[in-house]
Amino acid sequence: PRHPTQMRVPRLLVTYRERIGGHRVPIVVLEVIDFDAKRLGITRVVRVCGAPRALGVQAFEAERFARARQLLGKEYTGFPRACQQVYAAICGDKDAHINCMDAFEVYVRGDFDPFLLGTWCERKEKHGEEIVERFSPMLAAAVAKTFDEPPAMRPHSPTAQWEGWITVSEGRPYAH
Repeated sequence: PRHPTQMRVPRLLVTYRERIGGHRVPIVVLEVIDFDAKRLGITRVVRVCGAPRALGVQAFEAERFARARQLLGKEYTGFPRACQQVYAAICGDKDAHINCMDAFEVYVRGDFDPFLLGTWCERKEKHGEEIVERFSPMLAAAVAKTFDEPPAMRPHSPTAQWEGWITVSEGRPYAH
């Protein structure tokens, strides 16, 4: 049987973004502290972004950022729980649910073929709905870095490493 390989990252930083004023804007950054190929464990809220004034943020959007700010520094026993708590706080609804593997994203830079991202699918039932999660076991232990936001300077060389936003699911499985 084939054993899954994993994207190797020294730190796993995960961002929740929403569309504001036509732009995808980061709201919260999580760090998954304890992770391996099979699970995403202890997770901490490491950054809450400020509401971008240049985009003409409405009052209700500013409230979402303010509710998120209350979570800064909080630590959760697992990544799914952290995502649910963050999303519920942002929405102002303790019962709000989200598919954390697809709604939360990773900004990644690595030496790998981006066409291998999300090549395998897994169907699951969550909260009474069937969802499809994509993952990338063919990355064959590709070494990559994750960032809490896109770096100001991006490599422009044709041989430069690939970088961009991917869903948490697409990068699975992860390892240190």
